[in-house]
This record gives sequence, structure tokens and C-alpha cells, in this order.
Amino acid sequence: MEFYLQKGKITSHEDFNPREEWLMYPSHWTVKMWFAHGEIPFFSKFIDLINRHFEEHEREYRISETTRSEMLRMILRLINKNKAYMGGWVNLTVFEGILDWKYIVRIEKYHERMIPFYENGILARISEEKIRIGRKPETSLIKSEAIITWEMLKLAGSRYGDSIFCNDEGAIVATTGGNLFTIENETVYTPSLNSGCNNDNFRQLVIRACEILKLKVVERDDIEPGTLSKMDEVFTVSEKTGFKWILGVGIKRFVKRKSESIREVTDQLLWISRRQGSDG
Repeated sequence: MEFYLQKGKITSHEDFNPREEWLMYPSHWTVKMWFAHGEIPFFSKFIDLINRHFEEHEREYRISETTRSEMLRMILRLINKNKAYMGGWVNLTVFEGILDWKYIVRIEKYHERMIPFYENGILARISEEKIRIGRKPETSLIKSEAIITWEMLKLAGSRYGDSIFCNDEGAIVATTGGNLFTIENETVYTPSLNSGCNNDNFRQLVIRACEILKLKVVERDDIEPGTLSKMDEVFTVSEKTGFKWILGVGIKRFVKRKSESIREVTDQLLWISRRQGSDG
């Protein structure tokens, strides 16, 4: 049986009824946080971003330290209640009202403790949609752009597992699944922050992992789709999806040689940083 966290209490699937939240609150969105080893490594960062979002939208309410601690305690209990002993994601849905806010939590289980790696590979396409150039506000990490949602709907039922977005200058920015990394020989190329990509929690971890593996990392704001044909390996990564190896774009096919090692070191870095008392 699946259990949820609603109104501060754990409730079973049979008793779960979010009708009030859906009807009474005009805006809602979901934050997806990775967990493993009994910890949610970026929980505090996401709560800070949610509070910043409330501030930017001139809401009077904030998540207090007391509420933050109680939320974490109950979510960890919910993980155990759902027997998610390995890893997975915390889906925190925020219902944003004029005078107050509510939240519901659902647990999505994964069969390993290590950051997911989809080793079978996916086919990707170049999207016709464009993402605005320039650095995104940090709060964009907690709310997906409508363009992403629309693109995922178009992918549903197709042979493609992901879409690659460019900005209005024709440079690659990211994918629906996260940030894009391409490898040519011993060099890793990834879109720069100025291109419009998301500076999410996993991006810097992956860059550090590449450097530990003696790979040169080059952040560029002019990676064009045509350059993908010169690459040996391509993968995408985000906290929401983990690592996804891209098998091919168009007629080009890619190998899988370094991305699994990058994933392993990224996972090690995540928990080393936690043991050192850091959020990443």
C-alpha cells in the first residue's frame, strides 16, 4: 500500500483525498528531490528556494525553521512507511494560496541507492522550441517552464526519449531531462550558465567528477547541434531523472565509455559532501 503526507500526517492511499488542496489553491507545482541512505541531500536548498519563490511573488508566508524541521522528520518517516529502503525521489507538491500554503508529499521508490543511470540509452531529437538566452534565476529550479512540459507531451508515444533545446541564438542549452554533457576524446563540453541552462544541484557535482577523472571540462555558450556529430558520447543529468545516456541524435550514434564512471564518482561526491556537513 502507498502512503502520502497530507496536512502534516501520514495517510494511506485509501484515505488520501487532496480535493481541498486542488480546489482551494489556484497555483501548484512539484519539487522532486533525490534521496538515499536515509537522507535527502538537497532538502534544505529546496526549502530555501521555495521561500525565495514566496518572497518573489510577494507572499506573506514563509516556511519557518520549526516547520522545515517537522517536514523533514515526517518525510523521512514517510520514506520508511513506504519501505523505500534503497533510494528514490520525494515529490513535494506545493499548493500556493493568497494567504497560506499547503503541501502534499508522495514517495517514488528506486531499486538502488546510487544515482540512477539509464544504460540502455535513449534517442533524442532537436526541439523546434527555443529557450531564452541568459542566466536563469535560481528559483526556476523549482518550477518547470511551460515549454518543457509541452515538449514532454510531444515526446509521449514517440520513439524519442528526450529533446534537446537551443536558445534563440541557435546554441544548445539543455534537454527536457536536464543538463547536457558531450564528450570528445578526453574533453567534456557542456552549455555554460550564460547559454540559459539550469545551474541545478547535480551540475556542479558532475563537473567536479569529470575533473577528478582527469577529463577537461569546457563550458561553452556556442555549442551548436551540428557539433554533436563530432562527439563520441552524450548524456544528460538532473536530480529529477539521474543520468541518461543518449544513444543517438538523428543518424549519429554514440558510445558509452566514460558516462558510467562519471556517474559513480558523482554519487561518491554527493555523499562525501554530506559527511563533511555540506549540502553539496
